[in-house]
Amino acid sequence: MIGLGNSALPFSLYAFAALHVPAGYSAILNSTAPLFAALFADLWLDEPLTSRKIAGLALGCAGVSAIAWRGAGVITPAIAWSAAACLGAAACYGLSGIYVKRFARGVPSAGIAGCSQLAAGVALLPGLAYLLDYRLMSDVGPTRALTVTFLVPVFGVLWGALFLHESITGVMVAGGAVTLTGIYQTVSTASIRGGARGVPDVRAVG
Repeated sequence: MIGLGNSALPFSLYAFAALHVPAGYSAILNSTAPLFAALFADLWLDEPLTSRKIAGLALGCAGVSAIAWRGAGVITPAIAWSAAACLGAAACYGLSGIYVKRFARGVPSAGIAGCSQLAAGVALLPGLAYLLDYRLMSDVGPTRALTVTFLVPVFGVLWGALFLHESITGVMVAGGAVTLTGIYQTVSTASIRGGARGVPDVRAVG
């Protein structure tokens, strides 16, 4: 389940989207994963949506809408399906985080990383990153762990501009900024209050 939801399915969806939309476009939509994680955590992890999270979700949706309907130029069926594929992939990441938190808390992160990658048909080479990823999901929850996607739009847009000669439009920048602001609002409360949920104190680790 983890290999399918966190690797095989989202990778395939992004590969499809890359055929029709710029890489930066996909990267910005990928950053909505924490939004989905926050929604699913409210449903299945007893992490209620606060007013601040709801405001963040609204901002994130506004940013995504700006990207989806203006950032890619003329909206064709292929672009619309590509946007849906990117959002579906982000939702897969959110669901996978919920699954790890609920059903794989006691499973060694090495076992999750190795078996999920094998199940997804992916080589074990990038397994180290998944070791850290699944350990974070188990320790601090999917909403906080998935904030790593904050960095994806920056590099996605940069690589697309450098290697694919894709243009960076003002709408993409504005939509991305609004989306990231909304995501920050959504997850910052959980980050501040993480210690109350049994997250180890890093000073104690030292």
